[in-house]
Amino acid sequence: MSTLRLGDGRRIVVVDDQIGRAGPYRRSFLDKAGRDAGDFVFLTGQDAAGRNCVETTVEEVGRLWLDSDPPRLALVLLDLRFDDEQDADAGTFGLRLLDALRAECGSALPVVMLATEGRKRETAGERGADGFLPKTDLNAETFDRQLSRNGLVPADDDGLRGGAISFLLALREIRRVAERGVGEVLLLGETGTGKSAIARYVHAASPRRDGPFEKWVARANNADVHYSELFGYWRGAFTDAFEHKAGIAEAAHGGTLFIDEIAELTPGGQTALFEYRDRHRPDGLRRVRRMGRCPGAGAAGLPANYSPDEDRTLVDTFLVTATNKPIQDPAWRKEHGFRQELYNRLGHRVEIPALRARRADIDPLFRYFLEHAAGRPIDVAPDVRDRLAAHAWTDGNLAELAALADGVSTRLGPDFDSVQLHHLDGLLAVPPDATGTAAPGAGDATPGAYVDYEVQMLSGLAERLRTAVVETRTARGGTGALSDILKHATGVEYQPTDAKRELKAILADWFDPSARKRSRWERHPAYARSRARIMDDDILAALYRYGADEITWQEAKTAIEAALRNQ
Repeated sequence: MSTLRLGDGRRIVVVDDQIGRAGPYRRSFLDKAGRDAGDFVFLTGQDAAGRNCVETTVEEVGRLWLDSDPPRLALVLLDLRFDDEQDADAGTFGLRLLDALRAECGSALPVVMLATEGRKRETAGERGADGFLPKTDLNAETFDRQLSRNGLVPADDDGLRGGAISFLLALREIRRVAERGVGEVLLLGETGTGKSAIARYVHAASPRRDGPFEKWVARANNADVHYSELFGYWRGAFTDAFEHKAGIAEAAHGGTLFIDEIAELTPGGQTALFEYRDRHRPDGLRRVRRMGRCPGAGAAGLPANYSPDEDRTLVDTFLVTATNKPIQDPAWRKEHGFRQELYNRLGHRVEIPALRARRADIDPLFRYFLEHAAGRPIDVAPDVRDRLAAHAWTDGNLAELAALADGVSTRLGPDFDSVQLHHLDGLLAVPPDATGTAAPGAGDATPGAYVDYEVQMLSGLAERLRTAVVETRTARGGTGALSDILKHATGVEYQPTDAKRELKAILADWFDPSARKRSRWERHPAYARSRARIMDDDILAALYRYGADEITWQEAKTAIEAALRNQ
């Protein structure tokens, strides 16, 4: 039986003309998936007369996706073929449903094609499917893999409570990164958004989950302190260095090294971390050079994985970094002296949404913190919930909410079990309009509420693509193979025949967005800013023009190499 938790009230929707009806097909599906029927909502994709019906199906799925806050839908499994003798396109009716679901519910709706026809895999990907699971491969393991990789499921961790779409999308991105076994992740987000808890979530989801998790905070300090804490030192390296000491980077061997407040790292620390991060050796290991001079091969106290030839300790670690600074802004990096080449190598970037971007979570989180502080369940009046939803939470996000709950608990004392509006007086600022109501459209379940998050994800992918071009250059400085660039950027190994199509798909949202996507996104400032920056990038423009068959690969490489020379 599967153990991956869906969360309270969350369901998986199966749209299949056979499994959707009670009977042997459904029983077989449940046995193979390893789950109880209570985890699912079954739809046939057809009307009462047995005719394939887009409208009814989209309405049913939309009700679970759009009409509750947060949505109660974790994943849609969509068949490809729906038997209907009067439908000439019955063999691909699932693709029509996919198009309609994307138009109605947006790109954040998680859809996996559950099909017999494996030859339609690429077509499904082009039309916007998040995953593809052949029915012949269905079992509890493959089902859970699709649910983990593509579903919107909460973390089974009290430190990561939440069901808002933007937050679940961030958790999904983390799981995707971790399961790939990539070497680095950079977590971006405001103070108090839970980046430390997310870092532990990365570790728990990674292949190194059984190894150590070591956290180090790069608070403003001098370069020697940063270096000795992070990379250790040999005896005699400085006045008080009476014994050899391993740094945090060595202690994390076999597990995860988490560096918080990475933007505070000194220039010397940045240089050392750049060397440590570089794994482009045949063994794939990182190099740690301690401060001071090694006493020599064979001396007592040397690490077992010390290499005398390199004067380095070789370690295998997952590197997670985090910051609340706008490190992704080139102007900020230039002003504060953060090295561009180090930033480019901090890996996959994941934006952790602020609390105001996940308003569906504010009330349940407040109740959780309040119950924890009071030691008993506490009711919250409706006008209090409205006031909480209207607050910006810019002074600490989750930490600010937890502190408020603690203060309210103190005011309630042991005598009262309900929070009223006056209990917030002096603890929470009054909204400027004094109405205590959230702005229209602030709810996380509205179709446009997660547009900014989608933009962040897609712009991050474009940035990784550009970084990959630089990091896969040949020994002579030429542009690497397209398949290598894509693998470096996405972690997926594409066949040469698929690489060109994937390249176009990654950049199409910027250079040639669909009319539907443009209408949803163009009014959002984040999209306009990101699109202007990406379209002005000569490297990304050359890649897109090749993907769109406007130029040859040789012409694209010439343009890329010219752009790199002009930097």
